[in-house]
Amino acid sequence: MLTDLYELYRQMLREKIVFCFSGPVSQHVVEGIGATLKLKMEIEEQDINTIQRVFSIFVEQMQNLMNYSAERISQDKDGGDLGIGIFVVGFKD
Repeated sequence: MLTDLYELYRQMLREKIVFCFSGPVSQHVVEGIGATLKLKMEIEEQDINTIQRVFSIFVEQMQNLMNYSAERISQDKDGGDLGIGIFVVGFKD
């Protein structure tokens, strides 16, 4: 398994993937990932326009997962359900 994980890590580096999430999506997850992405881009000194574009696309895609994912899981607290999906952020040169 460690070999597979290392290969995944290497592939993410080759593909310039900076963030990957897989699982149920709640508002708390969106807020946490959003804050992490913003901080990562600020640390990497991305320009403000890039940060705003990435963040805007991120919010839209996560809302799509929350609201329209065909795969769902029951949420215990509120009685509703959560969409499940994969979200990946990468950069091209």
